[in-house]
Amino acid sequence: MAQKSMVISMNDAGQRKRPKRRGKLRLALVGVILATLIVVVAIFIGYRRLSVDPGNTAAILKKTRADIALQQIRHTATRDGRDEWTLTAKSAQVLGKKNRTVIDSPSVVFFLNDGGKVYLTAKKGILMPETNDLEAVGDVTVTHEDYVMKTERLRYEHQNRVIYSKDPVTIEGKRFSVVADRMVYDLNSQTSTFKGNVESSIHDTLSL
Repeated sequence: MAQKSMVISMNDAGQRKRPKRRGKLRLALVGVILATLIVVVAIFIGYRRLSVDPGNTAAILKKTRADIALQQIRHTATRDGRDEWTLTAKSAQVLGKKNRTVIDSPSVVFFLNDGGKVYLTAKKGILMPETNDLEAVGDVTVTHEDYVMKTERLRYEHQNRVIYSKDPVTIEGKRFSVVADRMVYDLNSQTSTFKGNVESSIHDTLSL
């Protein structure tokens, strides 16, 4: 009889312990599910923030080292409360380790002091968020109301508001054309400096 009661006692103990183990497993599963939901919500909120408020893209990107793909981006560089240029693009890739953003088919508008605008387009663009410097590569076109400039590569230095190219440039205006090895354009003073081999011509207008 003692042996029989011992068997029953062991079964009772086992039956009592199993719910505890199941309870622990359930708690562990609930914890894993909650942690997963928190991560998913955090990622979704971060993505929504980048998509809905792309004007702050540069500030957000400086805080991460991970590579990110962005769609429909817009970035505006300001100084003393004034917009100096705006960039829009359909897509871009953030290289966190290099702290730069590679942009597909960028379109940039530079705002001049007199209210005028200068437009830039290219196949590729590289934005340095910390300095707001830009580099444009491939079929680069700069358009002003008085001229159109074309080159294969140029840079924009935000600190001094200067556009410059070390590649050959071609400028076609309404009454002139210029071909040069290198070029520097100051957005503040709206003056251009051509260097290297420079060829220019003036288109005479005939009036009757």
